[in-house]
Formats: sequence, C-alpha cells, structure tokens
Amino acid sequence: MNDEGVAIALLKRHLSRVIGDAENRKYHMLACSNANVAKILELRYAEEALALFGYNREKQSRGFVFVADEKRLLQSLEQMRSFVSVLDCDQNSVILKLDRSLSLVNPEKASREHFLNSHLPASFYTFKTPSQAEHLVETSIENLREERKHVDPLLNNVQFPFSFIRVETSNSNRWQGVFYAEDDIEFVIRELSKVTSIAANRISLQYKCGGETLKRNISLKKIGAIPGAYLFANC
Repeated sequence: MNDEGVAIALLKRHLSRVIGDAENRKYHMLACSNANVAKILELRYAEEALALFGYNREKQSRGFVFVADEKRLLQSLEQMRSFVSVLDCDQNSVILKLDRSLSLVNPEKASREHFLNSHLPASFYTFKTPSQAEHLVETSIENLREERKHVDPLLNNVQFPFSFIRVETSNSNRWQGVFYAEDDIEFVIRELSKVTSIAANRISLQYKCGGETLKRNISLKKIGAIPGAYLFANC
C-alpha cells in the first residue's frame, strides 16, 4: 500500500470509530503531533473533510489539535458514513497527487480521450448524500462537465474543491496535477515552468490548441476547469 493508501486507511479507521461510538470524547480530539494524524493530514482534502464533520483546528499548549464540536459531529454522522463508504470505492480512479505539482503522464495514458474518460474518486468532492457520491464516481470527467452545464439535479449542493488539470506542451508531453479550484492560471504556469525549465513568462495556457490565451489572474473555477480540464501550453 502506498503512502496515500495508508493515509486513507487511517482516516477511514478514525471516522469508523467515531461512527461506532460518537459520544466517546477520546475521538473528539486529534493531536497534529500524533504520527497517524500527521499522516492523515498529508491528504490534501483531509482538513476539509474534518471541518465538514465538525473538527476545528486549535492551537493549545502542546501544539495544534483538531477539536470536534460535539453537536456538529453528531449531526454529521450520516454524512460521515457516506464519506467512509465511498472514500475509495472506485478502484480505477485517477491517483491524486497530494500537492499542487505537475507530474509527467505515462504516454500510454496521455491522450485527451483517456483524460476525459477518467473517473475521479469520491474524495475529490464534498457531497451530502450517498446517491450523489455514487453518481460522481461513476461519471467520467467529460460527462460530468456536460451535466454541470445543464445543472443536473443530482449535482445540487455538491461542491467541487479541486481541479484535475492535464497540460499538453508543444513537444507532445502531457503533465497533470490536482489544484485547488481557487488557484489561478498563473499558479499552474509557475508549476509547469518548474517541471519543464521554461521561463514562466514564456508560457501561456489555452483551452484549445491555438485558441484564446487564458488570463493569468483568473481562477480555475472561473474558467470552468472543474472538476477537470485538458489545457494546451504555448511555450
């Protein structure tokens, strides 16, 4: 099991214990100094998930801890069960990187079609009901983007905190990574500059090859790159 798999297993174990004994106060505090908690927090969505279930980050004399609001915790148990049940239910999901850097895609899986037919894991979204989660992980990026355009009722109240980006450069290399929805094009360009050694001021991004250049200060959310987008780099 890789590091991400270990972290997911630890998060699932903790949430399962809470579900089984929600009023037990030993599950209401998570110390960031604890090795297992530190591993969980390496998951880029972990803090958002904990906040969703009523855990607030606080600084105490012994360091930072996550303390649960008991009322919110008890109210979110059904949502927590849903989250646990689908956290890793899609075995063919795209493997999410745990930081906002870009990695080179295996040429065998680098085509635009392969990207658009990818399915993202439930951990990619913030959802409120199991049916929403099941629908999301069973829907390809391309189809999900189309459904969002038509405001599919199943997507009501679903938040899309992350953007899965693949960038094709002029030498036909494809780079991909996971970014926050609020990250801007400039941030993606800087990350592309790091991995290609091309100066950031020489890079521009487009939705279509030869299309209109995307403004650097606009967020991925505002250009509609949620939950994923295939972009072209002009270097």
